[in-house]
Amino acid sequence: MIQRIRRLARAGVAGAAAGVLLAGAALIAGAGPAQAATVTDCTQWGTTDVQNGEYTYQQNEWNSELRQCVSIDTTTGAWTLTEANFSTATNGAPATYPSSYKGCHWGACTSDSGLPIKVSELGSARSTYDTKQVASGAWNSSYDLWFNSTPTTDEQPDGTELMIWINHRGGVQPIGRVTATFTSQGRTWDVWTGPGASGWKVISYVLQGGATAVNDLDVKALIDDATARGQINPQHYLIDAEAGFEIWQGGQGMGVNQFSFEASTGPGNGDDTTPPTAPGNLRVTGTTASSASLAWDAATDDRGVTGYDVYRGGTLVGSTAGTTYTDSGLTADTTYSYTVRARDAASNQGPAAGPVTATTTGGGDQDTEPPTAPGNLRATGSTSSSVSLAWDAASDNRGVTGYDVYRDGVLQGSTAGLTYTSSGLSPSTAYSYTVRAKDAAGNVGPPAGPVTATTSGGDPGNGALKVQYKTTDSSATDNAVRMTLQLVNTGSSAQSLNGVEVRYWFSDSASSYTTWCDWAQMGCGNLTQSVVANGSTAGADHYLKVTPTSGSLAAGANTGEIQLRLHKADWSNFNEADDYSHSTSTSFTDAPKIGVYVGGQLVWGTAP
Repeated sequence: MIQRIRRLARAGVAGAAAGVLLAGAALIAGAGPAQAATVTDCTQWGTTDVQNGEYTYQQNEWNSELRQCVSIDTTTGAWTLTEANFSTATNGAPATYPSSYKGCHWGACTSDSGLPIKVSELGSARSTYDTKQVASGAWNSSYDLWFNSTPTTDEQPDGTELMIWINHRGGVQPIGRVTATFTSQGRTWDVWTGPGASGWKVISYVLQGGATAVNDLDVKALIDDATARGQINPQHYLIDAEAGFEIWQGGQGMGVNQFSFEASTGPGNGDDTTPPTAPGNLRVTGTTASSASLAWDAATDDRGVTGYDVYRGGTLVGSTAGTTYTDSGLTADTTYSYTVRARDAASNQGPAAGPVTATTTGGGDQDTEPPTAPGNLRATGSTSSSVSLAWDAASDNRGVTGYDVYRDGVLQGSTAGLTYTSSGLSPSTAYSYTVRAKDAAGNVGPPAGPVTATTSGGDPGNGALKVQYKTTDSSATDNAVRMTLQLVNTGSSAQSLNGVEVRYWFSDSASSYTTWCDWAQMGCGNLTQSVVANGSTAGADHYLKVTPTSGSLAAGANTGEIQLRLHKADWSNFNEADDYSHSTSTSFTDAPKIGVYVGGQLVWGTAP
């Protein structure tokens, strides 16, 4: 699950993107239960029951129309891709996620799965996943586990997506960034966290060093770790477990020799009676008049450490999944004693590290008096993309150390001086600013302002923008609106993309939509997209709004392809025939029914 379109992708879109679009697979009938021990499936959305219906194999070729064929042993559940030669760019969504699953997948449930199970009641979850991998292409070999607030759903799960990557190649990576490492059963995993395309939580565990197989993997240890990090709600349900390959490039010859997943309620860890070791090197890393900060080295456990309990004077004061903790609300000039104990998924608690002592700073030196408000906050200038501010110095009993600048109530930056320039703004737009002073003790004074400043209308010079369009839809009545756009500067000077907005008008009655940037030459991370209601205009009661977040175009240059897609929340079909902006052109042509706005003013196209 690489940078999502963020779901999605920094090097691509994956995991959650695949997870969301798997809904499409759940809604389309596939190749039903197999009648023979081995079957071949070359359909885009085919499904095949295996191992007497305990598992389901799904083609799930959700982002490509190239031919994908698989040979499936319905008795053992093993499968191999016999034809798969994808060439999707790795900075976008994967082409396909062929996989097997157990549980309830968008309302389609396998038999006797033991799922769903509420996370707080999960006693055991273990799996074996043995794969056939290839040394070429771009792909990951991964589990995809979904959590939902109710025991089952026919739509996109509203909880967390947990991915477990046992191997990958070709430069793909999960969504978000590495925020920690986690060790369990002698395996060390990089922990990636980030939001999904529609805001759901995504946490990915990437096995350091990679592997072709994991035997008797303690999946519950990973779920417990994600729960301890606040990424999974313990009152949500584990509804299904999938295992397969997200493939961007290549894929032929890859497959699964064995996939098993067993989950149950109850203690489940009764066979685990070994406690973790004591954390190492417990130390005090800092104190204030009212807090003490601690750090320690990670403990180890035969099944994996799930958290640490911090004790002050023998009384539990807090828990954390990490290796640092700050104890606050203390009394000045006072000495406190701390110990830390590790615990595992079976609630075994290890021996204590410490004690160490920490002494808060003296109360006589405590500074609780905030600075005054800065004086005479004023706007000293503006451009089409920036506002310059100035103010008179605030005063403080110990001295002002800096100023925080807020735009429309949101902190934009800090400075030690008496001026600040707020940049990256939209032309012809009014912004409200306040400024607050702060001192060395962290006291923040009252705000100066607000003061309002309006950016200028922008000067495109001799530049001019138009949009070109081609459809990438094979059908105007399927469950997606797909398009490829590019902005072109037809002028004789550079054109800034700040404040530029593209509007693709369409008509539909759904209450919500999911939008995707599948790939963009300028980078999907440099674009935002959303669906906006547009009244009751025939053929145009909604529009897809696409906004570059940075960059400029040289005279005569274009952005290159921007591949976009949107779906309804319920994955039902569209009818694009009467959409105002829809066209059947399969090569780039000027698009006068798609609008380009600069600073809120229409500069290309005709609005409906």
